[in-house]
Amino acid sequence: MRHPEESGLAAMETDLTNEIERLAPGAQLSVVWRKAPVVFDAALREVIRQEAEGLCLSTLEMVSGAGHDAAHVAAKAPTAMIFIPSREGLSHNEREYSSPQQCANGADLLLRSVLRADELFHG
Repeated sequence: MRHPEESGLAAMETDLTNEIERLAPGAQLSVVWRKAPVVFDAALREVIRQEAEGLCLSTLEMVSGAGHDAAHVAAKAPTAMIFIPSREGLSHNEREYSSPQQCANGADLLLRSVLRADELFHG
């Protein structure tokens, strides 16, 4: 289950536990893995937004919720992610496709964002 807020995750878990109890009285919910929601660094998100604007790329701020490495790195260092468009919005799927130009735009945005963040945060 994914939710951008801990309270939302807790509510979903409660709902699931209640439904399991209704369907199979006495059964228990077994949590295999749980990670608290991560909010990415606001300053880095702003750098990415500004650099995308400078490249004339459209932006859409999204909540990921996936267990990307960045969710773990965020516990130790300021972190953000860049997503590029994918046909039909498919991701992590064999039908996922981003054009070479979309990939190049994403790589350019990443490079410019890293250089700008370095300039801002380290002089």
